[in-house]
Amino acid sequence: MYNLIYAVIEMFSLAYSVKRDLSIRFLKAENEMLRARLKTQRVILTAKEKRRLLKIGAEIGHQIDGIISIVQAKTYRKWVMNLSGRNPKNSVGQTRKITQEVRDLIKRLAIENPLWGCRRISGELKKLKIMVSKSSVARIMLEMDLDPSPTESQRKKAAN
Repeated sequence: MYNLIYAVIEMFSLAYSVKRDLSIRFLKAENEMLRARLKTQRVILTAKEKRRLLKIGAEIGHQIDGIISIVQAKTYRKWVMNLSGRNPKNSVGQTRKITQEVRDLIKRLAIENPLWGCRRISGELKKLKIMVSKSSVARIMLEMDLDPSPTESQRKKAAN
């Protein structure tokens, strides 16, 4: 008697499992069709939508390879790492601050050499073993109301 009950229960669970798998395949196919109609292939999610996906993903242990289609699996893993407070391995940028002494040197170089832009100043600083990116030099020059990239007319004017 018990064997018959277990067999019936197993048959129902197997039927449910098959139906669930078919539903997932149907939804994935539908998703692919909808994405094909988008003008751009990139979908930008809001923070609320990301949290929703992360919440559902947590229910399945974040095992989303082969399931997720709206973003790449590695993007999803970055969201998980950011949510947990860990920094991704390949974080961009540096955290060190630019000292006031280096800022003063950038200002002095920019004022004394009006033909130099942020690239040239960054290059000259590297010769002095002072590592400052050209974007940082440009940002500092803009903060000091200096032009980070002088135009050709400014160069001609300074040359005369």
